Amino acid sequence: MAMEDGKQKIKDQILNLLKTQGAQTAAALASQLHVSPMAIRQHLQQLQLGNWVTYQEERQPIGRPVKLWQLSARSLDRFPNRHADLMVELLSGVVARFGTEGLEQLMADRSQRQIETYLAKLSESLPPPRNPECASSERADDDEPTEYSSAGYVSRVPLPDALRPDVSRPDASLLNASRSDHCSSQLRSNWRQQVAAIAVLRTQEGYMAEAIEQSDGSLLLVENHCPICIAAQHCPQLCRSELETFQAVLGSTVKVERMEHLLQGDRRCAYRISPVSPVSPVSPVSPVLSSAPAPEVGSSQLD
Repeated sequence: MAMEDGKQKIKDQILNLLKTQGAQTAAALASQLHVSPMAIRQHLQQLQLGNWVTYQEERQPIGRPVKLWQLSARSLDRFPNRHADLMVELLSGVVARFGTEGLEQLMADRSQRQIETYLAKLSESLPPPRNPECASSERADDDEPTEYSSAGYVSRVPLPDALRPDVSRPDASLLNASRSDHCSSQLRSNWRQQVAAIAVLRTQEGYMAEAIEQSDGSLLLVENHCPICIAAQHCPQLCRSELETFQAVLGSTVKVERMEHLLQGDRRCAYRISPVSPVSPVSPVSPVLSSAPAPEVGSSQLD
């Protein structure tokens, strides 16, 4: 156990040196930590497997290139930051400067961009069935997929027409109003796959999400971590917009309900997603027929 603690201590020292002194060779690190270069290389390889460090090769006038080890983007999480405090300060500043209505508008704009981004990503990973109105037209003169961009997301797969930005209107919404309802229903036709895909997207955003099958046929979308928890404590609109975003992306054929809420004392946030039962059409009333027997042919009505 003590040996493992010692190895972890050396790894932490390596990261601290790379943070404070910049890129280093294994030999330079070994010299400063009084550890053999071979041991340092082993630690660096383990840190690289964990995506904590990376390296660039630097050519030398004589001999082989040397590896200059440096921190990866992920390693920034190991050092103190005040992102949460900054977010709270910004939200408080919005309310102080523009009032509650300004904050509501900010949350609405964020939700709309999030909905558009999710729909675009889902259209790439789970394309809707091709049909004359929603399918992208094939271009004989260009076999390469076209690049589209919206809300900071770049897709290299052709999107359905309803999800393509109108390049003739730079500020137009990603959703084409003329056909969005029809094509969105195609995109949402398999809601279970959509929920599973949303769980993947949310995990990529840091929510540690998963979709769990329930005995009644519904799905439970679970978020085991909230990377914006501190901001949400000061801005409940973030939680409300999250529920509205899921409902907007999945459409009216399913119902999204919050079952667990981290800010209400639960250990996680969880949403129950179930299909909306279609209303059974009322059967038309059949005309009441007389039960009296028909008169025999030739019989007199006056008998």
